[in-house]
Amino acid sequence: AMLKYCFFEQTRYSDIDTEYVLQTADCRVIYNNSGINPAAILELDANADLQADICRIAEASYIVCGKSLYIKNREYQMYLVRDITSVYGQLRRLALMFLVIACMISAMAGIFVFFFLRKTLNPLEQMKREAESIAEGKYDVRIEMEGKDELADLAHSINRMAEAVEQHIHEVEETSEARNRLI
Repeated sequence: AMLKYCFFEQTRYSDIDTEYVLQTADCRVIYNNSGINPAAILELDANADLQADICRIAEASYIVCGKSLYIKNREYQMYLVRDITSVYGQLRRLALMFLVIACMISAMAGIFVFFFLRKTLNPLEQMKREAESIAEGKYDVRIEMEGKDELADLAHSINRMAEAVEQHIHEVEETSEARNRLI
């Protein structure tokens, strides 16, 4: 009775969600406020330190910790039982939140990449159209490109090429007209 009173006095100021079991080595219960038989869940080794296990009982998750104690040369088993269902609920909410945030970041990254590629590839598409126009014989077409990057340099080179081709065509036409006048 004295052991039960001392045990109760030591545990009454603990967390309200924590439940305790004190029993003898032959599983005779001295104190149990958990309603669970922890010896059926966690078999204690008398020589081991603190042991623990997690179990599910009636849609709830519990952690059961236990240790063998020797008091006045008599073995007792003390168990701590705690409902950790809310912890698993919090983990599920955190995992869901992580998934949502990861999807949002992925979507934002995808949008960023889309607009970045669009901004980068639009000048190339414009140059392609203008180069095709030049190839079709429209030598007066010029590529308008702003900036000082490689694409602007390429556009400037294509414009110089178009001017040179246009100039050579005019020279050839003038030479051809001069010959026709002579003939």
